[in-house]
Amino acid sequence: MIGLARTLKSDLGGDYGAPGETETVIDNGEYEIEVKKKVAQLTSDILQGRIPPVLRKIKAAHYDLDLDVVRHVLRNLLDSGILEQDKRNSYKLRDQFQNIAS
Repeated sequence: MIGLARTLKSDLGGDYGAPGETETVIDNGEYEIEVKKKVAQLTSDILQGRIPPVLRKIKAAHYDLDLDVVRHVLRNLLDSGILEQDKRNSYKLRDQFQNIAS
C-alpha cells in the first residue's frame, strides 16, 4: 500500500519528502474501498430482495452512499436487465429475478 501511494504521488508530481502527502493518497484509497464495499452490499441486498430498488427507501436504509452513487447503481442494474421501470420513475426487479430473490 505504501509503495502504491509512493507511485501515485510520484505520478502526480509531488515531492516524496513532503509531510502528509502520502497519507492523503492512502486515505482516499481507503475511502474508495469503503464506497465499493457499500455499493456491493447495496447491490447484493437489491438482488436478494432485502431492499426494494427505490431511491427513497435506499436513502432511508442508511447505506451512507451519495445519492449520485445510488442512482448509478440503479442505472447499472437497469441497463443490465436486472431491473425494469416501475411507476413514477422507480424500478423493480424483473419477474425472473424476483423468483431467485425469494
